[in-house]
Amino acid sequence: MNYALWWIFINFVCAEMVNWMIETMHADWTKYRQQWEYTHSIITVIKIFCFCALYILHRLRNQQFVAPVLEQMNVVKRYAAEGEIKNFIEKYG
Repeated sequence: MNYALWWIFINFVCAEMVNWMIETMHADWTKYRQQWEYTHSIITVIKIFCFCALYILHRLRNQQFVAPVLEQMNVVKRYAAEGEIKNFIEKYG
């Protein structure tokens, strides 16, 4: 999505500005500059949103998959503390 926005809005402005000289600059050059700046701002907001979404999904995934493993590790410690490792191996494999 970011790349598409870049090609549609930013690359267009860059391609237009390549041929500009001070004498040949468009009268509405501020419109081009605003399009360039606003599109960069929008892309930045999209990237921040996506990063936050990935972080949240990562945290949720860890809670879902890591918590049972940690719980099982506590069970192992309990059996080890009680000296019943053979019973644990028989029960959990």
